[in-house]
This record gives sequence, C-alpha cells and structure tokens, in this order.
Amino acid sequence: MQSDERVSIVGQRLRRPDAVQKLTGYERYTDDLALPGMYSAHFVLSPHAHATIRGIDVDEAARAPAVVAVVTSRDLPEFARDDEPSIRAGFFLASERASYAGQPVAVVVARTAAEAESAAELVAVDYDPQPPVAGIEMARQFEATPVRPRTFARASSVADSTKRVVPNVNGSIHHQRGDVERAFRDAAICVEQTFDSHGVHQSYLEPRSVVASAEPNGRLTIYTPTQGQFMVRAALARVLRLAETDIRVEPMAVGGGFGGKMVLLEPLAALLAMRFKRPVKLTLTRQQDFLSTTPAPESRLTLALAADAEGLLTGLRADLWFDTGYFSNSPYQLVAQMIGSFYRIPNIDIRSTEVLSNRTGTGSYRAPGLTPMMVALETLVDELARSLDLSPLEFRLRNVAHEGDLMADGTRWPSMDLPALLREAERSSLWSTPCAVDEGVGLAIGGLRGGAESASASLRLNADGTLSVMIGSVDLTGTNTGLTQIAAEAFGVSSDQVRVTTASSDSAPQFGLTGGSKVLYSVGNAVLEAARDARAQAFAVAADRLEAGIDDLELASNRIQVRGAP
Repeated sequence: MQSDERVSIVGQRLRRPDAVQKLTGYERYTDDLALPGMYSAHFVLSPHAHATIRGIDVDEAARAPAVVAVVTSRDLPEFARDDEPSIRAGFFLASERASYAGQPVAVVVARTAAEAESAAELVAVDYDPQPPVAGIEMARQFEATPVRPRTFARASSVADSTKRVVPNVNGSIHHQRGDVERAFRDAAICVEQTFDSHGVHQSYLEPRSVVASAEPNGRLTIYTPTQGQFMVRAALARVLRLAETDIRVEPMAVGGGFGGKMVLLEPLAALLAMRFKRPVKLTLTRQQDFLSTTPAPESRLTLALAADAEGLLTGLRADLWFDTGYFSNSPYQLVAQMIGSFYRIPNIDIRSTEVLSNRTGTGSYRAPGLTPMMVALETLVDELARSLDLSPLEFRLRNVAHEGDLMADGTRWPSMDLPALLREAERSSLWSTPCAVDEGVGLAIGGLRGGAESASASLRLNADGTLSVMIGSVDLTGTNTGLTQIAAEAFGVSSDQVRVTTASSDSAPQFGLTGGSKVLYSVGNAVLEAARDARAQAFAVAADRLEAGIDDLELASNRIQVRGAP
C-alpha cells in the first residue's frame, strides 16, 4: 500500500485466527490422523557413521504380533535403491552401505505404531564398520576417503588429469573484486580471525511425520507438515516417476519448522502406501528426529578485514567452509554473497566451499548460514572500530551499504535503508543512556534478501458478504493474521468477515516456500491485489444494478450503495 494511504485495520492488534484451536488442543497435527485401515511404520536406523551392510535378518521381526512386513532396500523398485542419489528426496533406504549414523536401513510396517516400534528392535543388521569422514578438517583433505565413491569416480573421470581433486568438495564459489592484496598491504589496520560453529538442530516441538494414502484411482494424497507443499509435490513426482497431477499434497498444521520441514519422509511413505494399498503413517521418535533429519551445518569461517586511517573499509578476505553431510544442502552460496554485501568494501576475495562427510544431510535454519556469518563479520567490525577509536555505530555508518550498492556477486542492493536504521538506533535511549553496573549495550546489523519468490492468491466474495481468501503458504508465525488484515483493509470490510485458508496443492494458488521472512511481502501483495480486484468487480456489478457511476458508490455497513442516497 502507498505510504500516504490511511489504514484502520492493518497494524491493529488482532486475535490470531488459529488461536482457539491451538490453545484448546483442538488443532489436528499429522500424527493425529487416523485414516480407515491405516498402517504405521517405524524406521530401523544405522548406529554407524560409515559401514558396509553385509546382511539384514528380518525374520524374527516379521513374525512379531501385528507386523505386516519388514521392508528393506531389496523390496523397493530399482529406481529407489540408489545409495548416492543426487537429491535427498531420492533416498529411500540404505542398500549396500550406511553413510551416516541415523540413516534408515529398514522400515517395519505394522497395524499400530507401538507394535511397529517394538518389532523394529528385532531387526538384526550385520554391519562392517568403516572409518568415517567426520567434520570439515577431515573432509577437506586430499587424502580423505570419498564419502560418495561412485559420484567421486564419475567426477574424477572428467576432471583435468593435471589437477588434484579433493574427493569430498561438493561445491565451491568465488567472488572477487578489486586488488585485495594491495588493500591489505596499504591498510592502516587489519584484523583476522577464524570462527567455528557447530551444527544446530531446529528443535521444533513436532517431530517429522507424514501420512500417505494411495487412492483407488491411482492418485496419491500426502498429509504433511511441510513449509512448501509445491516443493513436496514436485519432489515426489520426480523421484516416483509420476505426473504432478497424480499427487495431492494436504499441508497440515506445522508444529514448528524454522526452515527444517521441507521434504524428507514423504517419498518412502508414498512408496509404502502404493505397495500395501493402505494409508501409511510414518512418525519419527524424538531421538530419531535428532539423529536423522536436516540440522543446520557446521561451519568454519576465516575472515580478514582491512581499513584505512579514516575508518573506511578497504578490503575483505574470506575463506568459508560448510559441512553439508551426506547430501548437498548447505548455504555456502548464500553466505558467500551476503558476507561481502553489507558493507561498502571496494576489494573483496571470497571463497566458499561445501564438503561432504559421514553425517546426516543438512538443511535450513532461520536465515541459513547467516547467523554465524554475521557473528563473525560483526565481531571483526567491532574490533576495527575499537582500534580506530570510533564508536561501533559511527564506524558502521561510514561503511554500511546503501540501496543500489554492489553486492558481492555483482548485483545491486534492492530497496533497503541500513543507514536510516542505524540512525534510528542512535536516537534510541538504549544507545544514549549510560549503562548501569553489570549492564552493556551491543550493536550489530544483520539481514537476508527475502521476498524473492512470486505468489498468487484467490479471493471469493460469498453471498453473505464474507470473504474467503485461498493461499498456498502455510502459517508458521501468524502470517494468516496479517493476510486477514490486508484483505479486510483492501476490500473495506471488518477483519471478522475474512477467512484465510491454506488449500491443498490441487486448488491452492502457486507459492514457493514459507520461510525467509517473505510471506507477508509476497503473499501479502497477492492478497492485496486480489482484494482490490474483487472490490472493483463488486463495485462494477453494483454500478450496473444501481444505475450509478462507480465513483458515486461507497461500501458501508456491508452494503455497496450510492453515496449520500442509500
């Protein structure tokens, strides 16, 4: 909306539309589903980070009460037996080897969850443990054992024979501008430090869970607490060799995601449902969720900053490493872009690399990779400010990026105003008031380029004057409250006349991932346009019925009427 538009609903306190069902326990999560004839499944996970699988004895487990089957890789279709799929959604069960602790090697299907979990303890797997590649330092060595041997063999066969290839480097990016060596040689002051960050599990309250149902007409229905229902549909279509129209994703309430709940259990649950022609529920225990899902990666960030005597940054050198585990999904490219973009630095040399290791694959966690990156960068900025006898705020004001400045990858900053943000912080009493004993005030900037995906929304005016808004995003943090206010404001009704619904993939308007702080920006603009369009259509119909000009009409008390002559 334009900055000079008056609003009466947007910005007001509004009870969340889902507050009652959340607070009373009425909300239905995926593990609450109980479809007719449904089976439950439970994983058998590898306790070894690296081991050859010599055999799996399922006989005792298969004889356990209520067990339907014990499924191993050999029971799956040929396309589902790959130990080195290009994407994690393409992995089902370990076939010849286990490549990280927590990797699924078998799944027990039974009539109840308790019986499936009990029988899983009876599955005997004969492992031949092998030395694992653990952590960045081991993974980036030339002599390291390839974590994905077949993938490495294929890559080596096409590599230049004169170059030594680090077997577990899975991706690397390099941003360079200016003359970094000269910048550091001529600098008045330089600082350098290495920062290590551990992997972090998202620790959502609801463990991973999915229900898959194979319908008689050949379609699949997937009930899942995902942050991206269209991502799930596309991944399932790709790995199961199905058309997207054969798959319906029902996005369930998400009991916490923080970037972690994308695609994981859905492909295997779908295969089981197709095999047994029954709905199948697969819910991880808390321990299984910690072991085998998608935590944020471990990282090692070595940074050096140079500045002149006037307090202007002149050079940045960064050597960034991320442990992506067994599947490629680290934020090495995003961090490489952002670390050289928050400040005006004419000379940069940034290398960012992800390495494979014998750990579970990584995932996103609240602005992927940017939290440890900003800790490292802002720590060095503070060191420079102290060394130059400048306040941390003044030093940042001299160097912070402006709208239109070059980012590390050569693109330019879109609309933003970090200088204004810093000046606002300077006016804050928190910054200007002297600290009491044992108190301190720190300053740091941070950011993420959000709003980078398109979005659609559908709005329907019902016969009783209420509005139904249909979207494809899920509500993780109260975004549906904001969307309700936007629709009500733009159409001209009260917020209690608006209901926002996340529809299934069959009917929901297209949207990408719920995350990256972009839902209100992208989906909000789609809702705004839909509400304005619906209002315009309603006024056009009213103008025809009332034989009046549109400009002579008003919306008041739930009626479109002639202004001054209702």
